[in-house]
Amino acid sequence: MQSKKIRVSVDIRDLKIAKTGARTYLKELCTEFAKQDDNFEFIFIGGRFQNIIPSDTILGKMEAMFRFLWWKQIGLPVIAKIKSCKIIFCTDFFVPLIHPGIITIPVFHDAFIWEYPSHYSKFWHKLFNYLAMPAAKKSPYIIVPTKFAQEKIAFFSGITKDKIIPIYEAAMRNEPVDAFSIPTNKPYILHVGTFEIRKNLPTLINAYTKLIKEQGLDYDLVLVGQSSSKFYLDGTEEINEAIEASGLSERIHKTGYITDGKLEEIYKRASLYVFPSLNEGFGIPVVEAFSTKVPLIISNNSCLPEIAGDAALAFDPNNTQELYKLMKKVLTDSHLQQSLINKGTERAKVFNWENTAKEIKDIFKKAVNSYL
Repeated sequence: MQSKKIRVSVDIRDLKIAKTGARTYLKELCTEFAKQDDNFEFIFIGGRFQNIIPSDTILGKMEAMFRFLWWKQIGLPVIAKIKSCKIIFCTDFFVPLIHPGIITIPVFHDAFIWEYPSHYSKFWHKLFNYLAMPAAKKSPYIIVPTKFAQEKIAFFSGITKDKIIPIYEAAMRNEPVDAFSIPTNKPYILHVGTFEIRKNLPTLINAYTKLIKEQGLDYDLVLVGQSSSKFYLDGTEEINEAIEASGLSERIHKTGYITDGKLEEIYKRASLYVFPSLNEGFGIPVVEAFSTKVPLIISNNSCLPEIAGDAALAFDPNNTQELYKLMKKVLTDSHLQQSLINKGTERAKVFNWENTAKEIKDIFKKAVNSYL
């Protein structure tokens, strides 16, 4: 007789409101979880999150926070209970604090709230410390994207490493889209990501400026992304100042947010991807550059060397001169470009959403078995 399937509720809130790697992560996992499985049944649930009051006002922000708290602490666990779920899975740090008879498993993507406390509001710190952390400590396991994140979160939270499980992510899978306009008809250097302070984009802009002015190379710079919705994290002002100071504003293209389906073509046409970030939990663009055969330069910090292996060149993110030299080296050496592409193509095989989902399901089984 076939055993009863484990029913898992997946909080899909971020599919409706997120536009960063957190959305990619949830979207790709939902695609895998929706496939037929003899051991699991996945219930995808989400509430209504559209504000009545404009969200860019103080009252609107208060309303959005109230909706978030109500959903996480009341709506989500109640619906999961009604649906007879054994597990609640949330990919945005927060699982319900009270959840009678249901196992919770959160995903912590990084340790930024501990590492950059000034980038978060006092209210968000309180929510994290009094709701997210106590709830996570009650969960049998916390999923993180890298061994680096495992080390950091264990250090800051005091949670033992054997409870924090690193499971790699992968590149987003894009569906075909109608033709669209690339922001430039010249070869270009690419960066994809929200305009947060930690992304360190002024360093990239300054290195690019030096490359063009001193070497005369005919490349544009394309920055795909938009300002952060979180005031304390946003680095748009510094980015704009760096662009203005460069004197190359006509060659530096800010595209704003680009939908998933169009990103693949943006990557494929790039001559070089530069990832100058000061800190990452995983760094999906690394794998996206590999899978689209784009040479890659990364910062030599956080999880990026772990994910890139020997398939990228690395630099000190505080050293504009070093980045300039590496960009010049890659763009003027076709053999190096091809070597990086070949290594990246091989490295990309390590990262697969099907494997990611399988490893997460294994954690679900282990959690359920431990409660029997």
